[in-house]
Parts: sequence; C-alpha cells; structure tokens
Amino acid sequence: MTSIEQNIAQGGEIPLSYPPVAAVNATDEAQSSTNEGGQGSLKGSPPKEFDGTRSKSETFGDDFSIYQRINGKNQVMKESYSRALMAMSFMKGPKVQNWIRAQMRALDDKVDP
Repeated sequence: MTSIEQNIAQGGEIPLSYPPVAAVNATDEAQSSTNEGGQGSLKGSPPKEFDGTRSKSETFGDDFSIYQRINGKNQVMKESYSRALMAMSFMKGPKVQNWIRAQMRALDDKVDP
C-alpha cells in the first residue's frame, strides 16, 4: 500500500501535500529529461484564457499557479521575466489589452533600463 492508503487505513486524513496524480510523470527521470532547463514541452493543462473579468481573476491565478508548479523545472517557469510573459500570454481582450501593454513596458524597463 502507498503511504496515503496506509494513512487512511490507520484512520488518518489525506495529506494535502501530495501532488495530484495527473501532475506526476511516470518517473522522475522522465520528467527531468524532458522538462529540465527548458528542454521539452510544458506539461499539464494551461489555464483558460483570461479576458479581464474580475470575478474570474482568482480562478485564473490559481490555474496559472498550478501550471507553473507542474512546470517548475522548465526554464520558462524558472525565470521570472519569462514566467510573467507566459502568464500575460493567456490574457486576451479589450479589458486587459492596455494593462498588458503597460506591464510589458514596465518589465522591459526593469530588465533592460
């Protein structure tokens, strides 16, 4: 039995520190060889496009956070500049267009003043 099953069998609770099964690759070796240092494609489901609707902003943030954690070893997620641009690439529409443009300029000013 796995440690989760043993814990439940002994009357314990399900530990929330374990990643969901869908987020775990078959082996650690497979993950490191395909997702280390930007080698290989990103894994998991990317967040749904965010159109600027405030009531959906927290869900978008949660979804992107999961996507970021699954791909934590990939270079695009390791580097904050690329990670910010990746998040912005999922934001589309007139409600966010001006904000995105301003954020890109601000990022560029910070990276290459």
